[in-house]
Amino acid sequence: MTQNLLPKIHPFVYVGILFIAVAVMIIASLPKPVPETIAIKQISLNELLKEPAQSPFLTSPEPQLAGNMRITAIVTRKASILGRAGFSPAVIKAQAGDIIVWTNNDIEHRTVEMVFEKINSSDPARRFITTKTISYQSQYQGIFEEGIYDYWTVGYGTKGRIVVKDN
Repeated sequence: MTQNLLPKIHPFVYVGILFIAVAVMIIASLPKPVPETIAIKQISLNELLKEPAQSPFLTSPEPQLAGNMRITAIVTRKASILGRAGFSPAVIKAQAGDIIVWTNNDIEHRTVEMVFEKINSSDPARRFITTKTISYQSQYQGIFEEGIYDYWTVGYGTKGRIVVKDN
């Protein structure tokens, strides 16, 4: 005759342990907010302006550079797109010329479409700026002139704001 040395455990205890394990896994899989960082990197202005599609907010004509002119410091502001959960941070404060980079960390792993609008422009034709489609885990970057911009995701309706001050 063998004896069971383990105590009898009620089935609800197993359900509770399973519930806690699933909750921990869900919380661990949620995207973490992206902290604002300052990156110092030396690149040429020609390299920075090489892809104008990634910098649609530059309002002056593209400068013609002679030689190997260099920019020694570029400030980058980072933001995360969380889909239904909004943006992190919700308000981005930047200086004119800063590069703002959004990473699509949608909690549902979806492609998002973002709409940008300058809200303090006296010229109504300049209010609507652009829309950008960003696939999951991809990035979009923009350079903004002085002003206040609202942006949001189509479908989710989550909103963010960019406040850009002149240097």
